[in-house]
Amino acid sequence: MTESNSVVRLEKLAKAYTDGQTFYALNHVDLEIGRGERVAIMGPSGAGKSTMLNLICGLDVPTSGRVCIEGTDISQLSDDDRTRLRREKVGMIFQSFNLLPTLSALENVSLPLRLRNGSRREAEKRAREMLERVGLDRQATHRPDEMSGGECQRVAIARALVSIPRSFLLMNRLGISTQPVVKGFCNCSMNFTANSTTPSCWSRMIALRRRVANAC
Repeated sequence: MTESNSVVRLEKLAKAYTDGQTFYALNHVDLEIGRGERVAIMGPSGAGKSTMLNLICGLDVPTSGRVCIEGTDISQLSDDDRTRLRREKVGMIFQSFNLLPTLSALENVSLPLRLRNGSRREAEKRAREMLERVGLDRQATHRPDEMSGGECQRVAIARALVSIPRSFLLMNRLGISTQPVVKGFCNCSMNFTANSTTPSCWSRMIALRRRVANAC
């Protein structure tokens, strides 16, 4: 695969932490994900899955090696430029969802579009469409503390999809009860892939791998 055809490319990626002694969460990892691929990142707790995803989306910087997103080595970017890259090219679903508690579901989902200087009307129209796709159109005015954990998870999925980013990074531990949500996300991402979106990187799905494979 040529670099121009890859969306995510990791080259000899390493991340070390020092606390009395040096511990490598990742060491010399090579990975390439092409346009349209869906990839599952699996392993036991502590294997480095979240560390890898944090490095891919620029939330952390590697000890050595390169992280290239569409040919750009993001470890060489400034904090502001990495923030812009996440805003425009990466849809993230955090383990704790990271919804803003004072905003409604609609406002949380439309926020990425507003931060890109989009009009409020267009941002909220797109956000309503995404909430409907995850089955939460009736909860649009609810704040996070007025929704269940599963509903908050779906709001987070809608927020990750709303700007149709090029890369999806799933970073949450999904339980058996979330299989319908996973299936809904797979359907959304496959629809987007058909219209030029790129990979889905799945993390922490060991307990669900067979069910997820069937759902997708």
